[in-house]
Amino acid sequence: MPVAGAVHSINNGHLAGFEFFKGRDLRRRMYHAHRRSRAVMGSVVRLYGKRESPQAYALRDYLQRSDIPFEWVELRDNEQARAELGLDSVDDARLPICIFPDGTRMERPTVRQVTEKLGWFRNPSRSEYDVAIYGAGPAGLSAAVYAASEGLKTAVIERFAIGGQAGTSPKIENYLGFPQGISGAELAERAREQAFRFGAEILLHRTGVRGEFLAGRGIGYLDAPVSGGEAGA
Repeated sequence: MPVAGAVHSINNGHLAGFEFFKGRDLRRRMYHAHRRSRAVMGSVVRLYGKRESPQAYALRDYLQRSDIPFEWVELRDNEQARAELGLDSVDDARLPICIFPDGTRMERPTVRQVTEKLGWFRNPSRSEYDVAIYGAGPAGLSAAVYAASEGLKTAVIERFAIGGQAGTSPKIENYLGFPQGISGAELAERAREQAFRFGAEILLHRTGVRGEFLAGRGIGYLDAPVSGGEAGA
């Protein structure tokens, strides 16, 4: 049985799905929501934890790869934990703690919860797409720009952060059009913005768990279902 938010690719031009918002309005809402979240994050997110914490490392990795300004505060002793966070010790089960510029305090958050707080986790807006692209690295984002610019209804499915492995590179010197080089994070952000402007949807923290390829269409099923109903081709 298809999970909520199934994404369909290559549908031979037959589009019979639902939309939460229509065409241009949808693109405008998505684009400005992402811009607002990045403007808010122009202030620094503070992340508190212990150096050896795998949960804290995962959050730091995600924030860095997503180009979100943040400050990592390593808790060294119980006194610091009490003074800065009101905790009993550096071994408190509520760590790591993430404090956002708007004052929101998230205790032991998952990467998925941080993504939701940033406003980047969403359901597909349609039940059917012309093209579904798996992976939001440079190649996937390029494909999204080309497909969406041709008027194809395009979805990009990314299991972690925009930019893929290239997003962690401090400088990429062999990418066409940047003779002086460019950081992976900046390249990913430019490509994401361009894809958004053409109407491509980027679905973060979603994974394609299986696919079906029938005559005239392909059906992809996503994990991490959220409310929104079943989608069919």
